[in-house]
Parts: sequence; C-alpha cells; structure tokens
Amino acid sequence: MNQKNKQNSDKKKNKKHLFQKVKTVDKIFFTQNLAVLIKAGFSLSHALQTVSRQTKQKWFTQIIKKVSKNVEEGQSFANALRKYEKIFGALYINMIESGEVSGRLEQTLRELVIQLKRSHTLLLKVRNALAYPVIILLAMSVIGTGMVIFVLPKIVSVYKDATYALPLPTRIIMAFSDFVTKHGLVTIAIILILVIVIFLLQKQEKVKLPLHWLILRLPIFGVIVQEYNIARFSRVFHSLISTDIPIITSFQIITRTMQNRQYIQALQKAVPKLEQGIPIGQVLAEDNVLFPPTVIEMIIVAEKSGALEEMTEEIAIHYEEEVSSALDGLSVLIEPVLMLFLGAAVALIAVAVLLPMYSLVNVI
Repeated sequence: MNQKNKQNSDKKKNKKHLFQKVKTVDKIFFTQNLAVLIKAGFSLSHALQTVSRQTKQKWFTQIIKKVSKNVEEGQSFANALRKYEKIFGALYINMIESGEVSGRLEQTLRELVIQLKRSHTLLLKVRNALAYPVIILLAMSVIGTGMVIFVLPKIVSVYKDATYALPLPTRIIMAFSDFVTKHGLVTIAIILILVIVIFLLQKQEKVKLPLHWLILRLPIFGVIVQEYNIARFSRVFHSLISTDIPIITSFQIITRTMQNRQYIQALQKAVPKLEQGIPIGQVLAEDNVLFPPTVIEMIIVAEKSGALEEMTEEIAIHYEEEVSSALDGLSVLIEPVLMLFLGAAVALIAVAVLLPMYSLVNVI
C-alpha cells in the first residue's frame, strides 16, 4: 500500500514539473557543468548527482536526481530526459541522443551551451529593446488617465458657463473628460474586455498565421522579425547537423523551436520535399520573404561544397549581429518618437486650457 501511495505521489510530482519551466540560465548552468564534469572523467550518473547538488531550484534538483537514477538503472540519458520534454525541449533531447550514439556527449553538451547562450542573448536583446517603450507607454497611460479623471475636470469646469464660443481643442478635451468621468467604469470594462479578446484571439492558430504574416510585412519591425527567425533557424540547424542529426530530422525538430507560424508552416512543407531528394536551397527558395536570396545562395553553395555546417554557423552569426544592431538602432529611434508623442499630448492639453483665457482677454 505504501509503495502504491509513493508511486501515485511521484506521478503527481512529475505531472506538476511538466507545467513548470526551467530558466534558460539554469539550463546553461546545468549543461555547462555537466560537460566539465564528464570531461574530468566523472561517470554520467555521478556528474548528474554532482550538478543536482549545485542547482538552486529544489524541484529542478529533484528532476536531475530522477534523471540520474534512471541513468543508473540502465536508461539512456536522452530517454531519461524525454520524460521532461516540456522542460528541456525536443532540440536538447535529440542532440543529447545523437551525442550518446556517436560517443561525443561532451562535445554535444558544449554545442548545446553555445546554442543556449546565443539564443538567450538574442532573446534578452529583443526583450530589453521592447521593455523601454512599453514601460514609457504604460507610465504615460497611467499619468494621462489620472489627469483626465482628477485634474482636467477641475480646470475645464471654469469654462462650462462661458458665454463665448470655446476653441475646438478645449471642447474636445471637455467632452473627453466628461465622458471618462461619467462612464469611467464602462470605459475600463470595455478596454479590459478588448485586451482579453485580443489575448485569446492571438492564441488561436487561425489568427496566428495571418497575424504573423502581417508582422513580417511591417516596416522596420518586419525586417527585425525576419532576421531574428533566420538567425534562430540557422543556429538550431547548425547545432543539429554538427551533432550528426540527419537533415530531415533536423527540419522536423526546428519546426518545434520556431515561434513565427509562417516559418513553421514553410519548414513543415519543406520536410516531404526534402524526403524526395530536393536540395535545401531549392526548397527554401520557394518563399523569398522568409528566406532572402542571399541566404538561399549561401545554402546552395554550402550544399554543393559540403560545407553546410560551417555556412549555417556563418549565417547565424551574421543575422544575430544584424538583429543586435537593428535593436540598438530601434532603441535610439523609439526614444525621440516617444518624447515627441508625449510633448504633443502635453501641448494639446496646454493649448486647450490656455486658449480660452486668451479668448476671454480679447472679449474683454
């Protein structure tokens, strides 16, 4: 009975872990230290036990210990990790499996560290570039709402009994202020409903495909999204083929690591064509929006010369640098645009408040 309860408890814990995430920095720490210990001559199970004692997250420590126990019992490292695929991902597990089969587990772990670090750095760059304008816009929205609800009604109330025609900016501000004051809760409810509807819609597959198509064609942002996806595709592809994973299998894995639905769809369509023996460059050339001619030409040349592994790394490095430069430029561009927008909003309020005073002076 106790044994049965223990098994049920383990199942519940495993189920819980499947819905939790491991931060990329923790996976980098785990992978890097595991590679060092294996190089130092530790057995895989011993190395896993050692790394588990250095991991700060308790539940992640438990997972590593369970993986170590499974390895001791004779399971392969990849099969032990496969129970936690939602945590480690298909790319990670398949590369580990390839490393075990080829006897190059240490090299595979080091390749994984490079791949994880590059992806993490690029993702952080994107998040940091977007964080600043989002914070500024939120702050402006909160301050603007406070002014409309608490400050403007007191200021414009002076002009309500005016016997002369108020300027258009003043009438607009007064009408807006009255509406928000009288229907504030309804306005907030409508905004919240719209936000929830948009959030739910963008999770629907039928919406994601056209939405991601539109994003790729936006000025400035579309180019950055394209470069980011090419960098990710090339980096993951390089990592997979450098550990001797077949090209068709690599494409199947890459589709599970991409985020833009247009790229996922294109790579899924590419798999059956690759199985027919059509070259990679020719398959990818069918969509020159997703894969520019330069990338296609580089892949075609690499296929012919047998240097696909080196070329995919070159493409990845090039586009990672392009995304980094573009995001730096975007940050520089966004700041003055936001300042102009803020200045225009302040100027509109100032004009709306001051113009009636000048009109009153002229009347007198």
